[in-house]
Amino acid sequence: MSNLCNLKQPVEKFWGISISHDLRPAEREERKKLVEAAKLDHADSCDESMENYKFIVVGRGTTQKVVKIKKTELFCLNVTAQSIINKFDLLTATVYDLKPDILGITESWVNVNVLDSELALEGYQVFR
Repeated sequence: MSNLCNLKQPVEKFWGISISHDLRPAEREERKKLVEAAKLDHADSCDESMENYKFIVVGRGTTQKVVKIKKTELFCLNVTAQSIINKFDLLTATVYDLKPDILGITESWVNVNVLDSELALEGYQVFR
């Protein structure tokens, strides 16, 4: 893990590499169960088809919950980062997991020395 900081250096051969924490198999299985339970609850309590919704798990550990998002709605995610550079891998994993239509980052604490390419996420455009 100590060598991971070397990937953050502006060396061209490391551009585009992102390291993020993956879920352990037990965590992944628990998330699947949470989503299935939410889908069953939806089927029992709602007349609308499940295909119109996206079910995602947010949070970790005891703070996990399933969020049901209607697919026709715009999904926005706002993150108060308080220094995005040292949390960029976690942000990347979160964004690719949740797939928001719009991502807002406040309190990024980046300055002019940080390039837009260092903040780029595939499928998103950077506005500063």
